[in-house]
Amino acid sequence: MSDAKILETPSAAPAEPPNRRRRLALDFALCILGISFGFWIFPLPILGTDLSRLPGDEIDGRFNNYVLEHGYRYIRGDEPSFWTMPIFYPAPQTTALSDNHLGTLPIYAAFRTAGFDRETAYQLWWLAILALNYAIGYGALRGFGLSPLGAALGAFVFAFGMPVQTMIGHLQVYPRFGVPLAFYWSCRFFLTGRTRYFLGTGLAFAWQLFATIYIGYFLALVLVGFLAMAAVLHRREFLARVLRAHWKTWLGRAAVLALCIAPVAQLAKPYREAAKPEMYEKNLEDIRRNLPAPSAWVAPVPSSKVWGEASGAVPPSTVQHFPGAAAVLGLLAAFLPARRPQSLAIRRIGLAAAASVLLTFALFLKLGDDSPYFLLTQLPGAAAIRSVERVVVVLLFPFGLLAASLVSRIELAFRSRPTLGLALAATVALFGFAEQRLAPNAGYTVEKRAMQDRSARLAERIIAADPEARLAASLVPLDRANPRSFVVAQLDAMMAAQSLGIATINGYSGHDPPYWICPQTIDDVQLWMLESDERYALLRPSLIRRYRENGFAHFVALEADPPRGYVVRRRVTRMEAPLPPEGCAAKLEVLDPPNPWPAGAKVPLRVRATNESPVAWRAREAATATGCDSRMVFRIFAAYRWTSPTGTVVPGYGFDDRLLTFLRYDIPPASSDVLEVAVDAPPQPGRYLLELSMGQGENNWFHVLTPRPTSKTPIEVRSK
Repeated sequence: MSDAKILETPSAAPAEPPNRRRRLALDFALCILGISFGFWIFPLPILGTDLSRLPGDEIDGRFNNYVLEHGYRYIRGDEPSFWTMPIFYPAPQTTALSDNHLGTLPIYAAFRTAGFDRETAYQLWWLAILALNYAIGYGALRGFGLSPLGAALGAFVFAFGMPVQTMIGHLQVYPRFGVPLAFYWSCRFFLTGRTRYFLGTGLAFAWQLFATIYIGYFLALVLVGFLAMAAVLHRREFLARVLRAHWKTWLGRAAVLALCIAPVAQLAKPYREAAKPEMYEKNLEDIRRNLPAPSAWVAPVPSSKVWGEASGAVPPSTVQHFPGAAAVLGLLAAFLPARRPQSLAIRRIGLAAAASVLLTFALFLKLGDDSPYFLLTQLPGAAAIRSVERVVVVLLFPFGLLAASLVSRIELAFRSRPTLGLALAATVALFGFAEQRLAPNAGYTVEKRAMQDRSARLAERIIAADPEARLAASLVPLDRANPRSFVVAQLDAMMAAQSLGIATINGYSGHDPPYWICPQTIDDVQLWMLESDERYALLRPSLIRRYRENGFAHFVALEADPPRGYVVRRRVTRMEAPLPPEGCAAKLEVLDPPNPWPAGAKVPLRVRATNESPVAWRAREAATATGCDSRMVFRIFAAYRWTSPTGTVVPGYGFDDRLLTFLRYDIPPASSDVLEVAVDAPPQPGRYLLELSMGQGENNWFHVLTPRPTSKTPIEVRSK
């Protein structure tokens, strides 16, 4: 038995091993077959054989495409900074608000250089990532000495396993081929002590961080249990060749460590600069919510072709981490005794993988609202990793090792009857392949042509508004009944602006810049730019003027018609706390309402809002409540509903169902402002009452907090 027992296990093939050329041909064939079957069950049903659909949804899927295209534009010299994407303008370091895709940018750039458009290059990038995950996973498993059939199954569990397919909404977690390399080379280092394997481990880990920070972080956690068990099982080699190495060897390792840490430190720098102190408290709540429940590890995906009917037999879970029966049986088989040397060596592989799985499960175990994982959040930067359930995509490699070791041990157990052993192993492997198949998730794919057309139409509108525009903002009101459409509009603006090579105030990312304001009105843009001038010292206080000194010649605001030289004529400040009850005294008056109204029509109304309280109403959100997800904390608005003459609310036309009209300017006590309220008429003709009220936040309605009734206007609705 060689020194690297866990790695150089004799093959599970027959006694007369094939020559090297035949082995390579077999490995190549199994790689092609595995990738082909994986493509058939997963990415091709998503993309379509004609690549007519994009992976992911209209938000996260397109955002990843935007980041990759920004990197390509930077390589071409079309963008001045990689770390500042031209979104959330003028906020700096916007690339560091999410994953940067640096590790896989060369793959995307190669497809773009070959002439493919932005969206098609994105599709091909994803397919290439999936193929590399399988091929490198297969090579690492073969390096561990597992049989070709076992390695094929293990690589399939890693590259196309059920938990991976459920992550289709987050394509940034798919580049994972640094994981098998890190497992393989780190284990080689633990058993041989050779510096070249230490270098390979460091480079694989560094690349994985550059590809996807989440996966690099989880890789470090999952490797701990694997390497600890490998060191225990081979303690003699570990002590002699790693811990008791010559001082010159240790000096070489220190140099390798410095070489690998240096680029990682440079990667971390922009993320530290972009971090907001207030995000970490919110992140802890996100971590608590995202920690997988114990049932998640045994809950099959409901859309599984094999296990779907069994999904109701376990407590429901928001995530499903079940890796398949082959991996679970491999976990159990790792603890079964082995007699033959080859089986004993493969058992050691299984024990190391089992230790990795069980220690990770214990670390992420959710006990009520607590978990051992919260101890890790005290480490610098650990609290920034919010979506902790994604650890499963790294854990799939140990699961793949377990499935591969199960198949390899079956082959070895029938060595005297190789045909029977191969037949049984093939049966288990084929079942392991089949059980990973899920029904295609139509909710995480969008039509490529539709997305391209939307981007092109919006770009045409920008050009029509100003052919020389260098900065744009799409002003979209927040629809409480469909808040997702508001975020989709941010992506539409980003993709259109990128097509034109200009900046935009719109934006979407993993985090928002400090104090960012989603542009719903021109006053939102005004306030954001004025505050940005103070914070970033990039612009002068005059907003919509020619910024030739900064390289931005023109500004275009869609959905609005701001005059050049627009300045704030009235005061706009922020609400920093909820209004007290006495601050909720309001009077609403409809000015010259049309009557009758056409059924189902959208009618613009002018409504005078008078502040009859002793407290000033401020027009904007608190500085600590920013971005698209938190504008409903303190902001004041007007809303309407339709009722019958007897007071019965028309279904679908209550206060909570309609668009809100936010204050444009501050309203001091005993002062008024006229609001432009767009009102949807009921679809059925009849006599109705139009009620108006004001509110703040989610459910703080003024007519509830004070004895003042709502404003009621009789309206007759007639057929068109």
